[in-house]
Amino acid sequence: MHFNERFNVSAIKMRTLGVFNPEIGIDSNMFVDPKLLDGAKDEFSGSHADLISYFEKTVSLIKRIKTNSDSDQAWVAAWKRMKFKETSNTSLGFSKEGTRGNGIGKGLAPLLSG
Repeated sequence: MHFNERFNVSAIKMRTLGVFNPEIGIDSNMFVDPKLLDGAKDEFSGSHADLISYFEKTVSLIKRIKTNSDSDQAWVAAWKRMKFKETSNTSLGFSKEGTRGNGIGKGLAPLLSG
């Protein structure tokens, strides 16, 4: 079932307005492009700088990881920084485990220390 069906909205009108019509309960392969935040206005003003700062700190932690275990403070801190929640049911990104969303899953997390 798509958004337009669930909320009784015209799919044609959504398409005309350029509005995404997601399939409810299934993650789409759509990703937010962080480059589009540069120069953003209104409620997104400054968000590009915030995003860069956040991930610079995260990358700094990742560079200090020695082991993928709870005894490694850098590992634990990086893992916590990557486990942010997305707004429920936005269906952005891709997941085999549902649409609740995390910044990184259990399968990718061990690859942080490369």
